Amino acid sequence: MIASPWLCTAIAVMVAGSPGLSIPDGVLRDKIRGGLLGQLLGVMKGYRWMLAQGWQIVDRYKNTTRQNMPVDETITSFADRLIDLAERVIIEQGGGKVTTGGGIVYRINAQKPKCIQPMEAANRQTAALREKLESEIQESIMHPASKEQQARAAYYAICLDLAEFIRQEHPQEWSDALAALRSYENVVQAMFHQSPTPLGDRLREKALAAGLQKPPARKNPQ
Repeated sequence: MIASPWLCTAIAVMVAGSPGLSIPDGVLRDKIRGGLLGQLLGVMKGYRWMLAQGWQIVDRYKNTTRQNMPVDETITSFADRLIDLAERVIIEQGGGKVTTGGGIVYRINAQKPKCIQPMEAANRQTAALREKLESEIQESIMHPASKEQQARAAYYAICLDLAEFIRQEHPQEWSDALAALRSYENVVQAMFHQSPTPLGDRLREKALAAGLQKPPARKNPQ
């Protein structure tokens, strides 16, 4: 029998691209990509088989980089939530759930593959987002309602190539915004030490050019 954490992951992988379910970046998709081999192995072999190999799998989901996440999360509770979401999407998309002698069976309504949203070039997406958020970013830096808003505006400005202009026009306000951003240590740690990708490298270059100092890597992030 396949243990529920592995079964739920298989279902989540299957429905993650469904237009009826919005999967937040950083909460599910990177975990599926990062641990896909182990998850598929769990689906194929089962939890008991993995324990029989002598692997000590602790039922704990430890978050170290994201704000406002549960501190008592377990793999099982995370898995149960994914099963509930998968079931909801299956039913909303015309499928169903039936109970047979062998247990619960899900009927998934087949869909014809098609392009739901054409992907624009990255530079066009960035330009559109910059145009949409530029006035909001500047207002949040000049007249922040909270430190969180100030930090978020600084991060957006760095990502959208607005930092240099704001830094030159409003040096003190920009310095204050960077200080607010630095106070979110988990975010800055992720920017500089936990994003080993070409896009991560580019973001680090922008951050350094904007005046955000690189912090020392934490050995045990909290």
